[in-house]
Amino acid sequence: MIGISTAFGPTLGGLLIAVGGPQNGWRLLFWMNIPLGIALLFFAARLLPRKQLRDDQVRDLDPIGVLLLGGAVLTFMLPFVLTTGGPDDDPRRWFFLIGAALFSSVFVWWELRYAARGRSPAVRFSLFRRASYRNGLLIATVYFAAVPASFLLTTLYLQEGLKLEPVFAGMVTIPFALVSAYTAYLGGRLVEKWGRALVVGGIVTVILGFGLNVLLAVISPPELAPWLMAAALAVAGAGGGFVVSPNQTLTLAEVPVTEGGVAGSMAQVGQRVGTAIGVAAATSTFFATLYAKAHHESSLAVYHEGFRNGILVAVALIAVALVLGLFDLGQRRHAHEQEATA
Repeated sequence: MIGISTAFGPTLGGLLIAVGGPQNGWRLLFWMNIPLGIALLFFAARLLPRKQLRDDQVRDLDPIGVLLLGGAVLTFMLPFVLTTGGPDDDPRRWFFLIGAALFSSVFVWWELRYAARGRSPAVRFSLFRRASYRNGLLIATVYFAAVPASFLLTTLYLQEGLKLEPVFAGMVTIPFALVSAYTAYLGGRLVEKWGRALVVGGIVTVILGFGLNVLLAVISPPELAPWLMAAALAVAGAGGGFVVSPNQTLTLAEVPVTEGGVAGSMAQVGQRVGTAIGVAAATSTFFATLYAKAHHESSLAVYHEGFRNGILVAVALIAVALVLGLFDLGQRRHAHEQEATA
């Protein structure tokens, strides 16, 4: 479902920009969330189970913990969101990280105290003692730091460098999304047999696909580049489907059912934080290259270099995910060998 929605999201966004024009089209992208939100409320009311909560469950929502976690995430993400790579970036934005450290410290203290009183905290730190959960969470965080940034860089290059209309730039990512939707379906069937090796193979394929994407963007004639980049993204999508879905399964496999909701929400926080950091790092590299080279090289050559440098940041992040995957694979095989000899 994520693959299918990813396929049509950028294209629909491009259509809305075409309908609204350059001045108002981008506003339609935000207004689009209103009918989508109403639809979500409708389906939530119809499909989610209706179960009466006990009074003690209602009191265990841990609102203070949620607010502290929200403050920590907000102050941590803000300096990265405000990083553009341009000369006007305010260096004082990094002071927000001091607030992140303070919020995080108070959050950890509160959660440990809350759990010690027998209540249900927003985050269960005991989950991190499970290697499968801890490693899977780290892999997902780093992976989501790289992939959304790669999509954004590709769109920027196509629209700003090759002067494609937004709707056509959005269509270039459709092969990735559709292929990843299919391989995610296959991955759900193969993960029990292949385990972490399936995720490692998927990460390698994603690196190959993104590498081909930037190579073809630089060496291809401009009129052929979007088509060849779409083909390269299809290769990356083949690997992407074997990463996200199987990794989710492996991450939560040893988590007790009663803690599944908390474990899943913690994974989502990690993914969102990773996305913010990855997008900031890759796009600031892209724009910093444009600012530095704009007066020395031709326009397209500058975009070639900026796109290449930004994608290298994203590929480096995926390489970190690969190292984490290999580490987890080694741990699992060592544990299996110990069980076999026990």
